[in-house]
Amino acid sequence: MKLLLVITALLVATVSSIWPFSEEKTEVYYNVTFKCVRDYCVEGWLVEEDCIRDDRITKFKYCSGAGSLTRMITGTISNGDGIFDKYLEPALLIKHSCRPVRLGFDYLNALVRLGSIRKNETEWKKNVTVQLTELGTQFQVRGECF
Repeated sequence: MKLLLVITALLVATVSSIWPFSEEKTEVYYNVTFKCVRDYCVEGWLVEEDCIRDDRITKFKYCSGAGSLTRMITGTISNGDGIFDKYLEPALLIKHSCRPVRLGFDYLNALVRLGSIRKNETEWKKNVTVQLTELGTQFQVRGECF
């Protein structure tokens, strides 16, 4: 009987530590500076990348004249990140109109990865500079999930 209780306790402890829908929350604050050599608009989402589907956290849209524009993009990443990962992977999924020359279409797409955050962090602050002129279009390529 004691062995059964010990096994049950270990099983519950293990499952609760890897359960993908935990109550963990991380407040993120990104002081983002967008730079472009001409007038531009940039819009998109602060996301938390996942293997199957990215979690959209905060939507944003800004327009500016040539030069730099700094904005605070904040959000709350909650409910964990699945059972296979001990890190959160925030990113900016953006489309922008910053091009050195007109190409005949309105926007370019890019994914700007913002580094990894350990799941147990409750708050994360970071300064980020996004050189839109150099960024152009980047296609998203997913890495291994396991």
